[in-house]
Order: sequence, then structure tokens, then C-alpha cells
Amino acid sequence: HSDRELTHLLAHIVLPEGFVPSASSTWRVLEDGSGLEWPLESLPAETTTTVSVQGAFASGSAGNLSVQASVGTKALTNSFLAMSRAEGTISVLAGDLGLTFVVNGSNTDRTIQPGDPLRITIGYSNISPEDLGNVEVKLGFESVVNGASTTGTTLLNWSELEDSQGGVSSTRPRIQTIQYDRDVIPLLKKMAPQQEGTIEVAIPSLRVASGTQDAAIRLTVEGRVKTVGKDEVNRSIRTKPVLLRYRTDADVSVQANYFTEEGAPVGSGPLPPVVGETTAYRVTWKLEKHLHELSDIKVSAVLPQTAAWSGKTLVSAGNVSYDEASRTVTWALNRMPAAVSDLEVSFEVQITPAELDVGRFAQLLGETHVEANDADVSEQLLRSKPPLSTDLQNDEGARGKGVVRARE
Repeated sequence: HSDRELTHLLAHIVLPEGFVPSASSTWRVLEDGSGLEWPLESLPAETTTTVSVQGAFASGSAGNLSVQASVGTKALTNSFLAMSRAEGTISVLAGDLGLTFVVNGSNTDRTIQPGDPLRITIGYSNISPEDLGNVEVKLGFESVVNGASTTGTTLLNWSELEDSQGGVSSTRPRIQTIQYDRDVIPLLKKMAPQQEGTIEVAIPSLRVASGTQDAAIRLTVEGRVKTVGKDEVNRSIRTKPVLLRYRTDADVSVQANYFTEEGAPVGSGPLPPVVGETTAYRVTWKLEKHLHELSDIKVSAVLPQTAAWSGKTLVSAGNVSYDEASRTVTWALNRMPAAVSDLEVSFEVQITPAELDVGRFAQLLGETHVEANDADVSEQLLRSKPPLSTDLQNDEGARGKGVVRARE
């Protein structure tokens, strides 16, 4: 109702709990997940416009539910400045078929490690006072890679699906499904009031391919009811989706060498090690990933009493330091950008075996620990690798030459 044109307007809507909006290219989800945002561009003086969102309420939604809307602009700090607000109430009637489902013990969005299994439990029940006939339950999986829903590519290992009920799976479409009807579960042919059942499914997730920057799996459960009592209704309901976003797949490899793969020596001294003589080995830490930017990265390990720090290092990024008091080697990096897939450092470790070391492998390095922040999901990465000894199974030239010998 202004006497002048309003420009750069944005509409914000906070949706009721349990409302699942249909996909649209005109709105985006707010960063804090509290609602949706529409760009309105300009609004001429003394004119009105309408913003609408289509969707459905998830199973279990009922009662008077609040919806809030506001219109405003962005401040210089990029925060939203509301110019007008409104609030309304939507009355939602309880349904006939109750549906619940949990993934890995929760019905809320969460993160998973690439390769982790998805353990899904679906509960279905007749919450009406009449019989339900020809009920169908469908579990849907949508693989989202680099922000886009994929067709022909899946983040699920269907060859290892565990489904004791034997649902009918369809893996070709964009949204892959497992469907259950009366032919699969006889109870679904006719469900008496308060009758209920469960479906349990387990399926492993897959690791991502090179070039993947972000990945997630979106799960939904849909139910259909053909008849309620004697009435044909063909009614459908859907649960609120659960989004399983991949955490970073970053990991560190730890290896000691005396020779390169080509056979050139990078170590020095007697091999096998000899009492009273110094043998040097090269230890390499390699940090690899496909997903997400990492920040505040620290890789560390403690040198055992049998090993000594020589100070020789090769560093591709960050810096390597050694603390004599704690005998700790540390590789520190501020960040590892999303586009960087691997970084490595190497350093020399020396051993001078004593008489009590004869006949056994000498210890080169204690456990390696990795700490980092996964910037995309705001979670901490923690990894650990076992200690290293002179038993160099991955070094062809030094294999079988790690046991300490007595001096001749």
C-alpha cells in the first residue's frame, strides 16, 4: 500500500511442523533451516502479489498448526529486515493410516560416514475406527550428488540389501523405491482398527567417486489406502523426509620406507638394523579426500624411545614440527580446500638399536592421530592409525629385513 515502488523484496515463510513442501525452483531453504525464502524483486505502488507453496502434511500431523510469513529486504550485513509480518493457523485432521520411520535410530536429518549402513525401521498402524483395505507402503531413496538429484547413479549398494519382508525394489528411476503391498505382507490386505506392523530394511551406502564435492541420501516413506470401511478413498500420506548428508571421507595413510617404489634408497644405514648402528627411515603421512573443505587440521604422533628425530622433512603444505619434551611430531594446516584431494608430508626417523632389541622389530612411530573440522557440516573429524615398526611389508626392497641383528 505504499505510494512508491518497493524493490529487492524477499518473502520469508516459517512452515508448520510436519509440512513437506513440493519441490520448486522459485524458493530456497533458509540457511538456518527455519523456513523458505522467495525473491519478489519489485512491487509497484498500490499493488499486491501472492506467494504460494504447495505440499502435504506428514503422517502424524494433526490439530491447529501455526504458519508465519514476513516480507522485507536484506540489510548491508546481509541479515533480513522484516517490513511486514503476519501469522495464521491451519487446521489439520488426523488421518487413517499412521506411519513412522527411523534411520539409524533417529527420524531427524543427520550426517553419516560414506560406506556406513542405513538401518531403517518403518512402523504402520490403523489409527481409524474402521478397517483399512489394500494398504501399500513405499520406501523411497533419492541420491543427491553435488546438489542435484541423480538418475542412473546411486549412493546405495543394492546388491547387499537386507529386507526380510521381500519388498519389490525399483532401482532405475531417480527416486529408487522398495514397495510393500498385500502380496508381500498379507496384513496389508485388511487392517483392523489399532492393528499395526513393522518393516525392517538395511542397505549399505557407497563411497563417492572422484569429482564429488557433496553427497546426501534423502529418504521418504509413503502410504496408500484404497478403502476405509466400505468407502473407496485412494488416499495417500507421506512422512517428513530424512536427509542423510555425507561427512567428509578424509583419511590419512601412514607408511615407513627405506626404498622408493623404483628401488632408490630414501633411508640409510644397515638393513636389517644392527645393534649400536643408526638406520634411518622415511615416514610419510598422506591425507586424502573427495568431500568437503577441511580446516584446523592436525596430524600427530609420538616417537617411541627407540626412535630419534633427525629434522629432515618434505612438506607439500602446512608445516611440520617436533616437540622434544613430548617427543611429538605434528603436521599442521590451516585448511585443505574442497578442490584439493590429497596432501602429504614425510620426515626422517632414526633408530639405534640396543642389545635388548635383538630378534624383534624396532618401533619407529606411535599411533598417528588426525583432527580436523569438516567445514561443510560443521563437525569434527577424528581418525587414528596404528603404530609403525621396522616390519616394512609395503616396501619391496626392505620386506623381511626389519628384525634387529646383533653386531658381528
